[in-house]
Amino acid sequence: MTDPDAGPQPGHLEPGSLVAGYRIDEMIGRGGMGMVYRATSLQHGRVYAVKVLAPEVAGNETYRQRFRREMRVAASLRHPHVVAVRHAEEHDGLLLLVMDFIDGTDLESVLRKSGSIEADRATELLAQVASGLDAAHARGLVHRDVKPGNILIATRDGVEHAYVTDFGLAKRFDRGPSITALTKTGVVVGTVDYMSPEQITGRRTDGRADIYSLGCMYYEMLTGTVPYGRTNTLMATLYSHVNEPFPSLPGRLSDLNPELADVIQHATAKNPDNRYFSAGEFADDALRALRGSRAGRTGTLSPISTSRQDPAATMRRSSSHETRKVVSVLCCGFTPSTSLGEQDDPALVDDVTDRCFVEVRAAIGRHGGVVDTAIADEVIAVFGISRAREDDALRAVRAAAEIRERLGAVAEEAAVAVRFRAGVDTGRVLAGGEQSVAAGGPVDAAVSLLMQADGGDILLTSETLRLVRAAAEV
Repeated sequence: MTDPDAGPQPGHLEPGSLVAGYRIDEMIGRGGMGMVYRATSLQHGRVYAVKVLAPEVAGNETYRQRFRREMRVAASLRHPHVVAVRHAEEHDGLLLLVMDFIDGTDLESVLRKSGSIEADRATELLAQVASGLDAAHARGLVHRDVKPGNILIATRDGVEHAYVTDFGLAKRFDRGPSITALTKTGVVVGTVDYMSPEQITGRRTDGRADIYSLGCMYYEMLTGTVPYGRTNTLMATLYSHVNEPFPSLPGRLSDLNPELADVIQHATAKNPDNRYFSAGEFADDALRALRGSRAGRTGTLSPISTSRQDPAATMRRSSSHETRKVVSVLCCGFTPSTSLGEQDDPALVDDVTDRCFVEVRAAIGRHGGVVDTAIADEVIAVFGISRAREDDALRAVRAAAEIRERLGAVAEEAAVAVRFRAGVDTGRVLAGGEQSVAAGGPVDAAVSLLMQADGGDILLTSETLRLVRAAAEV
């Protein structure tokens, strides 16, 4: 929850207004999913927290149906480390969620003020949050948005008590969250710092996605920084969660048991099959590692499945075979829209997006590129990763131009608009065989250009432009 003092939004409720049997007292928080108010029940005078979901979120009928279904489950969940949901309802077109009022702060505010927190305190909070998550997972309820802003902290008799809030409210992305979707559908920017690879790529999620997010949050509590804090764009952060090895604990934490780093790596494995089965297992191992009870012992870590290899682990083991290569990176986005000022037709958007993907992949292949990452309606392609050519930069630009032309034809045939934009940079990446670790450097630059591009633009860095001109003169 953030900045309750910002200006009014649609659905804003004034203090003193009466809504569904509650008197609104004051706004106490706001975020991408809506606004939260302290409110008093007119029936028995008790104080509650009432969340009013943002209109752009609540207006989606698919979301409304899932909200009703999952809130019934959430309302049946009673656990000492979960904010109790009393009921959910619709009132005058608004989706309202009534929860217990927690008189305290949130973990995001704590970290913003103090940076990192002591390992003992962080691990105790981890254990409390983990117990709440496991209780929800046992009922089939996945949070999907575990982050410091959704962890409330109150003090009871001088002891911190953590509560997980906002179960089941996070929006799902069938194809993974594009930059456009993240900025238009109520998902705050901070969410991507904790998002699991399977959420990003649009794969099926279960409780292990929450464990990944919990691992990211624990890392932040210990270090004071989010795992991929060096990235400065949404796409680069998303790419890093999917492809880059999870960062190690910094050297200043060398006094901690080294096994704690292994525990975090286990919780944040790229492949869900390689993570802890439960959040409680994660917390138990963290507690044991912190206390040093496993020092000099073997075989006590929860076993890591080897049924599918974690790609990050593969990258680390094959480091002796990795080389630096100069490649050209194309980052392109294509956003279909079927209407102006009204809701898009989801079925038509899906169909057009699928057709666009086919054209994008084919054009990249025709020009000798390799699709490195596809996230929602954005694609990162690399030219020169398996075999370097003098004209790789030119190939990337020609691929972008062909994609723009072909997507224009798709849009015309389907009678929709497709907003295409692209960025191209050339630089060094660390590569091992056919697999690149392209985040950073040219990927960040290409993504930055994508963010700056208007519809139809293909933006190039100066180095790429120089290489394109040189290749075109040959």
